[in-house]
Amino acid sequence: MDKAVLMGTEMNSSGGKRSLVHWRPNATINGHGLIIGASGTGKTYRLKATASALAYEYGARVIIIDPHGDISTEGEQRAHFNETSPYGLNPLKVNPDPVSGGVNRAVRNFLATINRSSHRLGARQEAAMRRLVEDIYAKNGFDASDPRTWNPMTNPDVRGRSRSQHVYPNVSDLKHYALFKYKQLMTGAGGPAFKALTELNRTIKTLNKQVLREHGDISEKAAIDHISDADSDKLEKLKLKAIESYQEYVTATKTGDEINDLLRYTDIKTLESLVDRIDHLEKAGIFKDSPPVFSGDVGVHVYDIHALGRDEQKMFVDVLLEDLWNEQKAKGPVPAPNTFIIMDEASIFVDKDSDHIINILVREARKFGLGIIFASQSINHFSEDVLANVGVKLILGVDQLFVGEMARKLRVDARRIDSIRPRQSALIQTKVIGDQKSDYVDIFLSR
Repeated sequence: MDKAVLMGTEMNSSGGKRSLVHWRPNATINGHGLIIGASGTGKTYRLKATASALAYEYGARVIIIDPHGDISTEGEQRAHFNETSPYGLNPLKVNPDPVSGGVNRAVRNFLATINRSSHRLGARQEAAMRRLVEDIYAKNGFDASDPRTWNPMTNPDVRGRSRSQHVYPNVSDLKHYALFKYKQLMTGAGGPAFKALTELNRTIKTLNKQVLREHGDISEKAAIDHISDADSDKLEKLKLKAIESYQEYVTATKTGDEINDLLRYTDIKTLESLVDRIDHLEKAGIFKDSPPVFSGDVGVHVYDIHALGRDEQKMFVDVLLEDLWNEQKAKGPVPAPNTFIIMDEASIFVDKDSDHIINILVREARKFGLGIIFASQSINHFSEDVLANVGVKLILGVDQLFVGEMARKLRVDARRIDSIRPRQSALIQTKVIGDQKSDYVDIFLSR
């Protein structure tokens, strides 16, 4: 018989005997689940019970994402993430798979993760951030067009810190590089020259507009010939300053990349804002080279992120899910779920973008044995795709305000939802492989 997780007992008896109700992940359409329970309905207790059962009865690895720090189980291994954590995650880690991974995908994922926070990057910021990340990969020997370079352990062209420590570039590396480019623009070769040229162009435009206002019959190109002697002297000084600055710039050329750098990084204010943004990411203390080490392939592994701000939590979860997904795919297809991610307060992390990692997991993770269990106080946060593609749904009770809407979405009689007794009863639906219709069952919850 397939390994099962006891969920409760049927309310309606058959022949005077109530049947036990189990969730058999091996037999359902996937290992995904949805647990809905308003405050006071016992959702946290149910998450603990489900995690323990999956780990110690079903025999799976259970990963709990704990945004409140209140989901604890016997025998768990817990990693706390905060500013002083000795471990972290690296959002610049590259999936070395030549089909589904690569440097360009890592760049896109990093930008998308940042833009899911409450402070989206502006168009210029995003373009500049993309250049910074592309450059930090290139400077460490990661070639976006060559899959052989996507693993620091085997990269034939590896350079910099990636060579000495066999790691991917991280947020600290990105911060140092962004700060270097900012200082270079402000004080180094290329910076003064560009600043002098900008000042010259701005002055010429101002003087031209002034002449055109005074002489309406003069063309814009000819306006420069009608400025005053004093203004002409001013322009000559600005031109001389620009020429001298560019002469110094040319003399200081050492790497051969100076002209490309000048063209790629010209907006000092934008670069300054990105230095501040990256500095904030680094100071969160959660983006580092070394992840926490959990022992064993079976058990409960808790990622405690309650000390993080909301934006940091969202970014952390995006990076963690990408890592777990790549890890499962690298192991290859399996016949049944062997790893479950329990995500409390899932409404914080879900996203409507079809390319977001959560939606990818819902669609594709079954083949690689990965299940994700969403827990939330309301069903409104989940798309129809999620609602239609989870193997089990457990309804622990909702506020009266949402009963009607939930009944419509789940296609169940509202009276059944209204009659749920918190911490005692629930509605459950399990979608068994091969069944055309899966009805909801009223149950007394197991203890």
